[in-house]
Amino acid sequence: MVETITGGCSECSPLVSASAATVLAAGILIGDQLTTAELRTYAGTTRETLFSMALAVAAVLWCVAAERVLGAARAERALAPLLATGRMALTAYALQFVLLRVITDVFLDGGRDDHWWVLGVLTVLVVGFCWTWERLGWPRPVESLLRLPQRLVT
Repeated sequence: MVETITGGCSECSPLVSASAATVLAAGILIGDQLTTAELRTYAGTTRETLFSMALAVAAVLWCVAAERVLGAARAERALAPLLATGRMALTAYALQFVLLRVITDVFLDGGRDDHWWVLGVLTVLVVGFCWTWERLGWPRPVESLLRLPQRLVT
């Protein structure tokens, strides 16, 4: 079926799949806006879980599509911020924890952090930090601490 839609273009298959997952996620979000049910972060509802899964699948498929369409080297340059964040996952998580504390104390007066704007701000700050840190060539902070015992033994 995908070959029929893409005209036999094997590079197009990930594009169709990524588009489908994106449309699914958007459909869940739009459907949520049209009903009385509310799609809230951290809610743990079936709808929120399906939305998160569709978004995650879409993100992975868009990365695969970028590699197929752009080629490995160009895709790596285009996805450099995400790759840097993945290589610094523990540091990114620790930074997210600190930033959430600052945001809730300074901007939300100690209130809840389950707002979409908080997710957006955290994403931009954490990804930007990791990408900048890696481009400067500095060692990954939390990951380096975890390797310290191994270095001391060897």
